[in-house]
Amino acid sequence: MSLTVSFFVFEDGLHLGTVQRDNILEVLIPKYNKSHNVFMSKKFHSYPDVVQWKVEYVFQYQSVINIFLKPVTDQPLSIAMYARTQSKKESFYLRPFYVVDVDFGFHSMVYDVGGEKGDNHNYSSTLLPGELYKRRPCIILRAEGKAAQVIPLTTQRKSESDPKSIAISEESFDKLFFRYREKKSSALIHMIQTVSSSRIFPPKSINGSYSRSYIEQKITKEDQDKIELALAELHSKKAITEREILSRQVDDERKQKFKVLAVNEKLKEDILIKNQQVDDLTGKLLKIGQYLDLGNDIDEIMNNFK
Repeated sequence: MSLTVSFFVFEDGLHLGTVQRDNILEVLIPKYNKSHNVFMSKKFHSYPDVVQWKVEYVFQYQSVINIFLKPVTDQPLSIAMYARTQSKKESFYLRPFYVVDVDFGFHSMVYDVGGEKGDNHNYSSTLLPGELYKRRPCIILRAEGKAAQVIPLTTQRKSESDPKSIAISEESFDKLFFRYREKKSSALIHMIQTVSSSRIFPPKSINGSYSRSYIEQKITKEDQDKIELALAELHSKKAITEREILSRQVDDERKQKFKVLAVNEKLKEDILIKNQQVDDLTGKLLKIGQYLDLGNDIDEIMNNFK
């Protein structure tokens, strides 16, 4: 029992290579989707200089899976690799509020020996449903070491009133290729991701090539201010909520304390009144006892009634 995965060049059908999995019931294959480009990384003997391939088509017949690929020949180096060639640290290129491309990877389909396929829900070594995927523009937030925090961008229309989706002006992409400007973009500030610098690539310049400075597009000051304000409001909400809860607890405890103090004062007042009443009764008994010649002090007088 085996699964066979063969790779072909889409244009001319050239056989690139085959992987055979003996006694393996399932394999993961890039999830081919016509709505967006899907890529995979693999090196073949007949294309030794190509690592990145665009998945054009996937066909399965029982336990045989054929994947048709198109070579990507204009793939730039990642920031990690480029920084190494320039003897610089990654942070030299990963500056706050610059636009980059981030390859989050792609979802996979699970193919089995019976010819069935389905979404991957079990293999966490690759992306799972609900996670960010594909290569997409992002805004650098901060960088440290070999990683960076980025804010993903999306062209899917969001509500104007959504505080977690910040519209980015076209001017913030004026140095970049037309595809970055053909649709309005929004920054998803609630989906900040920490990614390796090996996943970060330069965006294409306006002329369709890559800048010699590698990363050159910084969003406008107005867009920067909008993002910073939105982030402050988003992440301060929790602190504000916790402060309000604590403030209410303090108020409740203060009110309880006032109630206890009020009860205490009332008890003191009652004790004073009772003591005064005792003193008044003692004085009256003393006068009566002396009048009846029962004694000269209250204890002597009281002994006459025992």
